[in-house]
Amino acid sequence: MNGGRAWLPVAVWGLFLAGLCGLLFAFPRHTLAVILLGSAALGTAVIAGVVALAGRRGGTRAQPAQPVPDLSLAIVALAAGACCAVVGAEVGLWLVLIGAGLGTLGVGGLVRELRAQREQR
Repeated sequence: MNGGRAWLPVAVWGLFLAGLCGLLFAFPRHTLAVILLGSAALGTAVIAGVVALAGRRGGTRAQPAQPVPDLSLAIVALAAGACCAVVGAEVGLWLVLIGAGLGTLGVGGLVRELRAQREQR
């Protein structure tokens, strides 16, 4: 992602957390959860601001161009598989097996991406 827009995903995550914090106001007895989620949203917004400022100031350095993938479906499959496996510990073996399958697909995709990256060099 470009240095000028690197703050955008962080800011979107902060907005997501703020939205969840707003939804928690429907549950008046959970003030600790509102405080924790609200402070996480505020902290994420501060981090987005720091990243935006660093992106503006860091534009003067000359660095060699390196290929950076915008999206890796393999890492998403690996993360989803890990999440399914962890949740499956509570839900049941069927979800653990689905998570293991997704994780295996993710690892296979990562191996394929690493081989392709080495061939480009």
